[in-house]
Amino acid sequence: MLLKKYSVLCLFLLFSANAISDKLTISVQDFPPFTTVDQGRVTGAFAEIVEKISLHSEIEIEILLHPNRRSKALLKEGYVNANFPLGWNEERDKWLYWSLPLMSTEYGFFTRINEGEEYNSIESFSGLKVGVFGPSNTSYSLDRLSEKLEAQGLEPINVKMLPNSNGQNLKKMVAKRIDAVYLNRDLGEYQIKALEIDGAEYSLGVEQINYYIGFSKENTSKDIVDKFNESIRYLKDKGEISTILSTYNIRAAHEN
Repeated sequence: MLLKKYSVLCLFLLFSANAISDKLTISVQDFPPFTTVDQGRVTGAFAEIVEKISLHSEIEIEILLHPNRRSKALLKEGYVNANFPLGWNEERDKWLYWSLPLMSTEYGFFTRINEGEEYNSIESFSGLKVGVFGPSNTSYSLDRLSEKLEAQGLEPINVKMLPNSNGQNLKKMVAKRIDAVYLNRDLGEYQIKALEIDGAEYSLGVEQINYYIGFSKENTSKDIVDKFNESIRYLKDKGEISTILSTYNIRAAHEN
């Protein structure tokens, strides 16, 4: 497969006296602080965790960075073994194996500061134009909230979807082109700081979720996923994953 010019390749190799027989390719998107690019190299909390998993498990791992839709399409079409970040849902569970949960985050609403409005419940967003990136687990979550409002006899949320999570929704909101943004809290707060977006704040948390790596059942053996998860468990028990997460102010995954 020819990779498009906008792809960024980061290859973690394990140098060992033993031959490496297990290999995985994982697609990601630019999704700081979880994954991002620095001088042509994929970095962030996820990249650091994967490097440690590679070293412990003796699995050779490639990370390919693409825009959101392309990143997920590569998994669906069988060009890569896995994708991150993914939230669990029933539809995905039909065709994916799952890593152990790596970290947790929260979906919620960002609004403009000093609007004189109180956003203290989901009902506060009835009828409003709300931006979200998708299709994604985030957009599916917002759709469920909108359906809940309709079931209560209220006006649904007017969902405005963008294909990538690059901060444009937050900028549109501050410019008063939309009323609010439904977004991963960690990503939104990172973008407000990194892009110097004035006038936006996190107003209402709605749903806490874990982030996982999803592995295609079509082209990935259960044995290698089990081996991968054994290394995650080892690194969790040693406190190495929590140490990485703390440097990025990301919360550890909540165990079921």
